[in-house]
Amino acid sequence: MKDCKECGKSLEGKPKSQKFCSRSCGVIYNNKTRVVTDETKEKLRASAIKHSIGKHKASILSIWELSSRTVQKIIKRLGLGCSSCGWDKGSCDIHHIEGRKITDPHNHKNLTLLCPNCHRLVHEDKIKKEDLKTFEEILPDNWMDSYYG
Repeated sequence: MKDCKECGKSLEGKPKSQKFCSRSCGVIYNNKTRVVTDETKEKLRASAIKHSIGKHKASILSIWELSSRTVQKIIKRLGLGCSSCGWDKGSCDIHHIEGRKITDPHNHKNLTLLCPNCHRLVHEDKIKKEDLKTFEEILPDNWMDSYYG
């Protein structure tokens, strides 16, 4: 039987490929092993100065580190839709363009926002990776202003 790589909680009844009991355990574990570049450190400092209100704002580097509910709130506040077709009638999914097995997979250069249909088409190779807009392209620089954490 497998246990969560971060907290050791049992993963009984979970898919065999699952390594963490929750998304937050995955984020904590990945933050411990993440390579932090000077550019990332500078972004953190700037963010800490600009966003001094809120308990966790200063340490957030990627929208992926927030709960899915908070992400959906931010996306709605910003009026964002699918980066492929523009659909914005319901919630969209965050997709890792190059997968999760690369260095710093949750970087905004590797994330995009897709509606359920386009997400399925990307996984079926009917939409090319090159045609996707990254979060770096679609998220405004002040996206953290829409996070009230």
